[in-house]
Amino acid sequence: MGAPWWIVCDDEVRVLEEVATVRLVTGSDSDAIRATGLASPILRDPDGALERWLQVPGTPSAARLRDGVLDSDVVVGGPDVLTLLRDSARLVEPADLPN
Repeated sequence: MGAPWWIVCDDEVRVLEEVATVRLVTGSDSDAIRATGLASPILRDPDGALERWLQVPGTPSAARLRDGVLDSDVVVGGPDVLTLLRDSARLVEPADLPN
């Protein structure tokens, strides 16, 4: 397997972690993700059950959940994942932004 996509864009994801709730779901090694400095909770899905349920066509992928409900299409590819994170960060109330 090649280098994980977050190695390339982890700095931007770390900034977005400050304004959006990010949950990483992965079958990958959690230690490798933590080594990038990402602090978001990591949910292990070694069997890919969530991936199958969402009908994820590839990785990296992302979807937005709001109040426990799927609130976006599943996006695939690093640039689209980052766009979804940016868009999700814009939905955060100004009072919720870090100082």
